[in-house]
Amino acid sequence: MLDKSSATWMAHPGAIYVHDGEPYEVIDINFEDNIANLQPANGNYETEPVIKSSVEKISELQKRVYPHSDEYVGEILVTSQVVGYRKYQWLSREIVGSKNISMPETNLRTVGYWLVFQESVRQALLRENLRDFHGNNYGPNWTKIRNEVRKRDRYRCQICGVFESDMAHDVHHKIPFRTFTDYETANRLDNLVTLCASCHRKVEQNVRVQSGLSGLAYIVHHLSPVFLMCDFGDLGVIAEPESKFADGDSVMIVYDQVPGGIGLAENMLEKREQILKAAFDLVNACGCSDGCPSCVGPGGENGYGGKKEVKTILGTLIGAL
Repeated sequence: MLDKSSATWMAHPGAIYVHDGEPYEVIDINFEDNIANLQPANGNYETEPVIKSSVEKISELQKRVYPHSDEYVGEILVTSQVVGYRKYQWLSREIVGSKNISMPETNLRTVGYWLVFQESVRQALLRENLRDFHGNNYGPNWTKIRNEVRKRDRYRCQICGVFESDMAHDVHHKIPFRTFTDYETANRLDNLVTLCASCHRKVEQNVRVQSGLSGLAYIVHHLSPVFLMCDFGDLGVIAEPESKFADGDSVMIVYDQVPGGIGLAENMLEKREQILKAAFDLVNACGCSDGCPSCVGPGGENGYGGKKEVKTILGTLIGAL
C-alpha cells in the first residue's frame, strides 16, 4: 500500500516498482480509484524520478548564528511535482534513457533545518574560481576565437549591455570549459558569449555556487542518516543558489519527509558540526577527480561535478580553510 504522496514518485507511469524482490513496470495510475496497473519488467534497469520542488517558510522555531552561516529550524511547506524520470543500469548506474511526465503536485507541511550561507562562502568560491580560471589553457587559437566572439557581440556585454572602453571584455563559456575533453568543442561559438568583467565574475560565481550546493545537498542527504539514525528516504533536501526562501541568499534545506516532522530537523541542527566535518573528511578522502556516487554525486549531473566547490564550502563552514 502506498499513500498518494509516495505514489506520485514511486508508482508514476514508467517507474520500476520492486515488490517481493521482483521488478514491475508501472503502466498507468488512477488517483481517483487509487489503483496502479503494473506488469513484470524486462531489462536490468531501475528508474529515478526527477522532482521539481519549492518550499515556503511558515515559522522559525530556532536560530543559531555561525561565522559563515545562519542556521534555523522551523515549519515549512514543501510543494513537489514529478516532472520526469531517468533509467539507470542496475550495476553501472549508467543513464540509459529519460522521459518527461507530469504528475499531480503534492504538499507536505513539515519541519525543516535550513542553512543560509553568508557572503564569505561566496567569496571563498570566487577566490577558488579565480585560481582555476587563470590556469586554464583554452587552446592555440583562443585569441582569434575570443576576438571573433567580441566582434559578433558588437563589443557589448550580453547581460548588462555596457560597451568596451579601455579594457576588452571577457569571453565566457556557457557550458564550463573543464566539462569538455577537447578545446575545439568547448570553444564552439555557440558556447561563447561576451561579458564585462563584473558580469563575468557574477556568472562564474553563480556556476560555482550552483555546483557546490548540488554536491553539498547530495553528500549531506546521504551522510546525515548515519548521525540521525534514520533512513535515507526519511529526509528531503533542497538547495537553491538565490532563494526567495532565504531573501535571495543561498540556502540548503533538509526536512522531515513526514507530515508535522518527527524530530529529524531539530537533531540535524544539534549535530550539524559532526555531519559537516564528516562530509568534509569524506570528500577529501575520495579518490575521484570531480565527483562520484561515493561523495558529491556523479560528475556532470549536479552542476558540473562540484567536488572542489563542495570542499571549499565545507572547509569554510567548519573553519578548515
